Amino acid sequence: MAYQQASAAPLCSKNYVRFQSARRSVTYHPTIWGDYFRTYTSDLTEISSHEEEQRKKQKEKVRKLLDATDDDSVHAIQRLGVGYHFEKEIDKYLQHILYEQIDITNELGSDLHTVALRFLLLRQHGYYVSGDVFNDFKDHTGKLAESLIRNVKRVLTLYEAAYFGPNGEDILDQALEFCSTHLKSIVGHVSGSLATQINEALNMPLRKSLNRLGAKKFMSI
Repeated sequence: MAYQQASAAPLCSKNYVRFQSARRSVTYHPTIWGDYFRTYTSDLTEISSHEEEQRKKQKEKVRKLLDATDDDSVHAIQRLGVGYHFEKEIDKYLQHILYEQIDITNELGSDLHTVALRFLLLRQHGYYVSGDVFNDFKDHTGKLAESLIRNVKRVLTLYEAAYFGPNGEDILDQALEFCSTHLKSIVGHVSGSLATQINEALNMPLRKSLNRLGAKKFMSI
């Protein structure tokens, strides 16, 4: 399967407008706050040398973990909102998926969760991966097999992955409808963290969530 780095178009064009305004000289009364805010420093923004050392040690532990990691760990690190600390390690891992495996479905058999998660990670980082990787999960009628709904984890992963496809990609449109219908039908019959995950996914899919907001919700699950 061929992969390529997708060229990301700018989200918006920036128009810089210069303007000048004439300002009159005005004499204002002295502020009642004096230099209070100018000299104020919050202790919450200060990091001690010990805390900084601990932070570096934790980052090093995560880096070592990434050297022998799996897809779920990379996904979790990104959802926690700390992926930017490990961009090189994550990119190295994605390069492994891209160039050391001819097809992301090779050696995976019918593991929908792994295929969908790798599809999500690669597209999330701007690599084009064909939706054809999901053709192996269709039944004889050409639709996604109903047997897939037996595993909610797989359905959730496929649901999130489907949002990373362009509009009009048939297999991903079909996957989104398939997963949405199933998740909505079971959300009232499950409880605990699983119910929370389903509700969060339906109300705010990963691609549509702000990074910090998504990280906060992910940590609460």
